[in-house]
Amino acid sequence: MSFSLPASLKDQYDQTSKISLFIMGIWVAYLVLSPFYVFPKGRPQPADFILICAILPVLATLLLQNKRCDLRTIYGIGGLFVCVTIAVNFVNYFFYPDIRFLLTMLIYPYNFMVFIFVAWLFQRNLEQAKFYTLIGLFATVIIQLLAIKFLDTGYRGYRGTAGFENPNQLAYWTLLTAAMIVFLRRGEKLKPVDWFLLLLLLFLQSLALSKAGIIAHSIFMVFLLITPKISKGAYVGIFLMMSFVFFYALVNPQKVSFIVDRIEPLQNVIERIEGIGTEQDDSPEARGYYRIIQYPLYTLVGSGEGAFHRFNTEGYNRELHSGIATIIFSYGAIGTLLFSAFLGLVIYRQPWYYILLFSPIILFGLPHQNFRFAHFWVFLGINYGIFLAQKHKQKKLEEVKNAQE
Repeated sequence: MSFSLPASLKDQYDQTSKISLFIMGIWVAYLVLSPFYVFPKGRPQPADFILICAILPVLATLLLQNKRCDLRTIYGIGGLFVCVTIAVNFVNYFFYPDIRFLLTMLIYPYNFMVFIFVAWLFQRNLEQAKFYTLIGLFATVIIQLLAIKFLDTGYRGYRGTAGFENPNQLAYWTLLTAAMIVFLRRGEKLKPVDWFLLLLLLFLQSLALSKAGIIAHSIFMVFLLITPKISKGAYVGIFLMMSFVFFYALVNPQKVSFIVDRIEPLQNVIERIEGIGTEQDDSPEARGYYRIIQYPLYTLVGSGEGAFHRFNTEGYNRELHSGIATIIFSYGAIGTLLFSAFLGLVIYRQPWYYILLFSPIILFGLPHQNFRFAHFWVFLGINYGIFLAQKHKQKKLEEVKNAQE
C-alpha cells in the first residue's frame, strides 16, 4: 500500500519550499553563461559574479535560520578542507611570494559555497530545481554547439573550445553535463530529450578531441548501458540500431568504410586515440607526478598551488597537471584525507550504479586539473541535494504512515 501526504500538508510544504524566480533566474543564467571564459582561467568569470548575487543572500539566510549551528557532517568536513587550502597557501606565500597562492585561496571557498548553494536549491524544492536546471542545461548545450560552429577558431587549428579557453575545459564540462543529466533523473528512466542531449554532448566531446575526455566519456556511456536508468524501449532501440549497423557492415563493408572515412569528427577521434603515448605530455613525468617522489615532504605538509618554479628543473613556472596529484602534493596528508572524506560523504549511501558513473569523472583528474572547476562542484551539489530531498520526502512519508497506523 502506498501512502501520500495529505493535501493540506502537501500544499503547505510546497508553498514554504518554493524558490523565488529571482534565484532561479540567476541559476539558469549561470548555467548558460558559465562555459564562456572572458578572463584567463583560474580567475572569476562573469557567470561567477552573477551566481554570487544568489549565493550570498541564500547563505546569509541559512546562517540566520541555523542559530544552533547544527551543521551536517559533510559541511563540516568540506569547510575544514577549505580552511586547509587557505592555511597551506598562505604559509607557502609567506616564504615564496607568488600571487597564484592568493588567487587559489579564493577558488576553493567559492567552489564550496557553490556546492552548498546548489545542494540547498535541490533540497528546498526538488522538482522546481530539476525543471529549471534541465532548461539551463538544454540551452547551454545548444549555445555551445552554435559557438563552436560560428565563433570558435579552433585550438591549434583543429580542436574545438566553444566558449572555453582550451579544449580540455570543454571536454570536462561536456562529461560533467552528461553526468548531471543522468543524475537529475534519479529514480526515473532517461527520457527521449535526455538521449538527445547526451548525443549532442558526445558530438561536442568529439570536437574537443581531449584524449582524457574521450576515454572518460566513453567509459561513462558504457557504464550507463548497464544501469537501471535505461528503459526497455531504449534497450530495444539500441539493439536494433547496433544490429542494423552490424549486418549492413557484413553485407556492404566497402560502403561502410567509405562513409566512415568521410565522417571527419570520427576520423579525428580515431587519430587522437591512436596517438596516445606518442606526444611529449603523455608521460607521468610531463604531468608532474615526479614531484611526489622527488619532494615527499610536501605530500605530508602541502606545497600549495603557486611558486611552481621550485619543482621544475627546466625553470618553467608550471603547475602539476593533475587534479588528483594536486590534492595530494599541494595539500598534504590532512588535505587529502579531508577531501577524500568529503567526496565519500557526497556519494555515501548512493545506489551502486551512481558510484560507478561517478568514477570516470574522478579519473579525468589523473591527467588534468578537475577539482578546481566550478562545474564539478555544481555536479556534487546536484547529486547531494537530490539525495537530501529524497531522504526528506521518505521521512515525511514514513511519518504520515506511522500517524495513519
